Amino acid sequence: MSVAAFARLVGVRPPYVFQVIKGSCPLAAPQIDRWADALKLAGEEREVFIVAAWLIRTPPLVREYVEGLRKRSGQKATKRR
Repeated sequence: MSVAAFARLVGVRPPYVFQVIKGSCPLAAPQIDRWADALKLAGEEREVFIVAAWLIRTPPLVREYVEGLRKRSGQKATKRR
């Protein structure tokens, strides 16, 4: 699927999709579920996507704390691109 087609599907403009993909702009909160739906994510894959989208929106100190908790619990940490 092209970026333009995906942008139409989720109701945004293509430049915004490019910014999110590049990591220069976090995914807007109202868009998180819409993108997960458009990507046909389900189960754990959807959960990881949603958590990652919210973590990117949080202050760096909170992200680092959550990453540390995940590492200590043996889970793979979600990295920002």
